[in-house]
Amino acid sequence: MDAVIDTVGSGSATANLSLLAHGGGIVSIAGRPDLTTVAPFTIAPSVHEIALGAAYSHGDRRALADLSTMLSALLGLAADGHLDPMPARTVKLEEVPAALGELSGRHVRGKPVHTFG
Repeated sequence: MDAVIDTVGSGSATANLSLLAHGGGIVSIAGRPDLTTVAPFTIAPSVHEIALGAAYSHGDRRALADLSTMLSALLGLAADGHLDPMPARTVKLEEVPAALGELSGRHVRGKPVHTFG
């Protein structure tokens, strides 16, 4: 697989490392994977940690209030159309594999987008 989003926990994220193709990415929401299980110079995973839970696990009311404020601001920007995902072009479904190849080679500026419907 080119990408995995793990929302279960660090054990699951660690197990999911074995699913990744060379250069694949894993997004971990509920606990980061144990990278010591990956043999050196093999799959070269890209690990992305979404640490929103840190504010909750810290137990600090101010951190929770800050997280709430940030989320409200982010949702407001999205609702008002002020977030720019940098779409470069719209691609047809059959063009998606080629567009992903371009992205993996980092030969594009912005993002090719496929819309459903």
